[in-house]
Amino acid sequence: MPFEIPESWEWVRLRDIFSLQAGKNIHTSEIKDAPFKGAVPCYGGNGIRGYVDRYNHNGDYPLIGRQGALCGNVNRATGRFYATEHAVCVETFCNTDVGWACLFLEALNLNQYATATAQPGLSVAKINQIVIPVPPLSQQRRIVAKFEELAPKLVLYEKAEIEREKLQSSFPARLKKSILQQAVQGKLVPQDPSDESAEVLLKRIQAEKQRLVREGKIKKDKHESVIFRRDNSHYEIVDGVERCIDEELLFEIPEGWYWTRLMDVCEYIQRGKSPKYSTIKKYPVIAQKCNQWSGFSIEKAQFIEPDSLASYGSERILQDNDLMWNSTGLGTLGRMAIYKAPANPYGLAVADSNPSGRMMAQRPSRFSRYMMTDINRSAVSLLLKSAGKFCLTPSFSFPP
Repeated sequence: MPFEIPESWEWVRLRDIFSLQAGKNIHTSEIKDAPFKGAVPCYGGNGIRGYVDRYNHNGDYPLIGRQGALCGNVNRATGRFYATEHAVCVETFCNTDVGWACLFLEALNLNQYATATAQPGLSVAKINQIVIPVPPLSQQRRIVAKFEELAPKLVLYEKAEIEREKLQSSFPARLKKSILQQAVQGKLVPQDPSDESAEVLLKRIQAEKQRLVREGKIKKDKHESVIFRRDNSHYEIVDGVERCIDEELLFEIPEGWYWTRLMDVCEYIQRGKSPKYSTIKKYPVIAQKCNQWSGFSIEKAQFIEPDSLASYGSERILQDNDLMWNSTGLGTLGRMAIYKAPANPYGLAVADSNPSGRMMAQRPSRFSRYMMTDINRSAVSLLLKSAGKFCLTPSFSFPP
């Protein structure tokens, strides 16, 4: 026996207190969708199936669905009705409370006894063998009364539980967005006046980019942008033309922070190259599926034809701490990860035509992680949809 029962209760098999009998087949053409004069409800395996002009039962019966994915469900039919072969009528005796019978039959979770076939079904013979605890008639009635008292509260609790689960499932993402929002706006950590200004950092980045241009490692930007503040407004000079950009800025930033164009703090922003695939596992190509919110995954990479590597410029070979984001795809656009060379056992890799972007800073590992945080938040997701949007450069204190 699965549990202890009160002294006045008894364990019995279902066949000892109920009589179970499946209903009769009826042609589907006889079953109407809507009630009509003289119609009675027709019960199938999942409750009322429709309405017919004759009945095969008259009274108060628990009904057990015996066919289909929902077999084992319990309904209650009263008065005249027709039960099809997919419904099992449960006849009670000696004033056994039908409400109690319905409750206890439902508690048995009869679906667990269904046959594991393409069309699950319940055998009346198997149901008859199930053991059930039977309380005295007076307790049966009190159990039903108590359940009816609690039923409205159960409905409210179910609704509250559904809402709680929704909130719980969305809470981590909402909390992360909130933290990222605070971080990007300079509100997550205290502002330290002794921190080196982001203006100094930007100058170092520009100097580094100019050096790489002279060495022929990157191309010179044809439309260099200079953003500055004057009279409590922000201005930008591009191709010798000055204009106010206040309306384009997303929010206020702390002292020591500066607005800049994304391209001005990057060594390289470029979509990958359409690969010529190969089954030879030598040079992996990093595609969108390699960029997971949890990080970079080399296991999902495919491979390029080894001979095609010569067609890739040196700038297209991924470097450690390159920041990659997915540039297309509903639900995947903006997903990003930092490329980790030690996680690539093949030595080198290239990007597919969808993941793109490589960030550069004096300390690439730390700056790439900040950029990932910045672009990750929804407020600046447009950065990933059109080049030239703004990014933030906060103050950094670089250790020796």
